[in-house]
Amino acid sequence: MKKLIYIIMIISSSIYGQLTGRVEYKEEGVIFDIPTNWVGQEVEEVFIMGSQKEAGLVAITAHPARNLKELQDNMQLGLQEGGVTLRLKNNLKKLSNTSVEGMYEGVIDNQKVQGNAIGLLNYYGEGIVIFSLISPDLFSNRTLQIGREVANSVRFNTPQPSNNSSNGLNAAQVTKDLGGNKLIYSESYYSNTPGGGGYERSKEINLCPNGAFTYYGSSYLNFTDPNFDPYRKNGQSHGTWKFIDQNGSVYLSLNYRNGSKENLLVRYKDDKTFLDGGRYYLGDVTCY
Repeated sequence: MKKLIYIIMIISSSIYGQLTGRVEYKEEGVIFDIPTNWVGQEVEEVFIMGSQKEAGLVAITAHPARNLKELQDNMQLGLQEGGVTLRLKNNLKKLSNTSVEGMYEGVIDNQKVQGNAIGLLNYYGEGIVIFSLISPDLFSNRTLQIGREVANSVRFNTPQPSNNSSNGLNAAQVTKDLGGNKLIYSESYYSNTPGGGGYERSKEINLCPNGAFTYYGSSYLNFTDPNFDPYRKNGQSHGTWKFIDQNGSVYLSLNYRNGSKENLLVRYKDDKTFLDGGRYYLGDVTCY
């Protein structure tokens, strides 16, 4: 569950795309339907839906879980990214051998929200999570119904590779391309709503030739950012790195000294490098 921070930008500007009806992502092998009287727009790697006739929003994000246990563990964590904080409100409910549902509450851009999330497994590749959210005072069964309607429309097929995606890449090739480089990421967001706040964040991952890495970062905020963890971002997060092949995709696998692990999906598009949907630039590596 990533890049949900872009929901804030959609809410703040009240701009929705004009996609309606059936949406198909051939490269990912995912098909779903936008509900009647709703429209949708893709922003980075999140698909957002809204309506001029109904309150609330629907957001679809990807997840890497390959079995139900991994999916449940992923959804138990909730979501903390930028100005978005969503916490699981009750126990997850198993809907089938490939889907689970939970109730969530939290804050988006200083606005309280609640609703449900339905996680779906995809045996062909990455699965998806559908969030249906609304302000607590407007919450009703309709909020749950919309999320379930979208989830019930989802179909997974065999992905159809594109020359502009990471399909066809392998870990050995990506190691040649990116190993021994500094991967640099930066992002910023400032709400155009009064008192909405904003932030700037940067990250640097040094992939040293000896297999070690350092992870540095900085963050400037004028509201509390629950996703900013100084331990993970202040340069103490050294460990080892390697690129791995997994389920037809390539991941940057980071093994931290404290025992935690992180896998970042690697994609190339139009000669640009993306890790978990974020654009990274290459720089001169700094290793000691």
